[in-house]
Amino acid sequence: MINDDEKIHRLIEVAKKYYLDNMTQNEIAKDFSISRPLVSKLLSDAIKMGIVTININYPHSYSNDLAEELKRLFNIDDVYIISQTPTVNTDNYIAEKAIEYITKELEDVKFLGIGWGNIISEITDNLEKKEKNIKNLKGKVVPLIGNTNIPFKGYHPNELVRIIGEKTGLTPSYLFSPAFLTSYQEKEIFLSVENYKEISSVWDKLDLAIVGINSHPSVPDLATALRFGDALSKKRAVGKILSYYFDKKGKVIQGENDFSVEIPLHLLKKTKKVIGIASSKVNKNAIIGALNSRIITHLIITSDVAKEILNEK
Repeated sequence: MINDDEKIHRLIEVAKKYYLDNMTQNEIAKDFSISRPLVSKLLSDAIKMGIVTININYPHSYSNDLAEELKRLFNIDDVYIISQTPTVNTDNYIAEKAIEYITKELEDVKFLGIGWGNIISEITDNLEKKEKNIKNLKGKVVPLIGNTNIPFKGYHPNELVRIIGEKTGLTPSYLFSPAFLTSYQEKEIFLSVENYKEISSVWDKLDLAIVGINSHPSVPDLATALRFGDALSKKRAVGKILSYYFDKKGKVIQGENDFSVEIPLHLLKKTKKVIGIASSKVNKNAIIGALNSRIITHLIITSDVAKEILNEK
């Protein structure tokens, strides 16, 4: 029985012969005295383990064409197409490319709002690893929504804001509230406290908001049964931004028991720039709904999903 080191060595040798030496699977099978189906499995394992990564290198002009067509169709200010995505650690790669784009958009930003979710968490993880700050700005960075008890940093916006503040020079201001309250009365009380008023005053003058676009349904579920009953299924929700759920036409769905604490929709829509970022797990319908919602002004997506969206139009 071969050990892990021997297995990895064999995967590397098989992959080299197939991808670099252009040997056929039959030739490799004879060379190693194994069956051709086993060669196929070893090549598949090499991809799954990250030993082999496959990139499709679209010409820059092709990505520009995709971006221009999406801008025209949905009447938004800018689309950044990520054209080379590895087969492993894809979201980490998307996050790194998003940081490059966001850094340029941070020029002259004094008031920055930060959303939540997996891709925003990936961005902050990558930022934390950088030795130098990406900017040295003067102003404030605030969360766009309250916190949850979900045991994942991506749904603790105050922590995300702290990290982004450290790496941009912006002063973090924190929202000390759960994202979801249990009653209208409880929400009314909270809206009157000084902390909410302070954050709300920044929401009213945001230069830039950075939000994740997510599919619906997705994990974690944000107490949707309690907040919306069956409204999301009846009205065919396809995605969400922050905790605003929308259908494919971009219509935001209201819940009778939805007492979320987040930037009011009208303030988000009047923000000068709203960058929406989709991870590799987000489907085309969620992105189409987000574009139709008129919430986002700038979009960051992969070329694969960009093509899917355009093929539908």
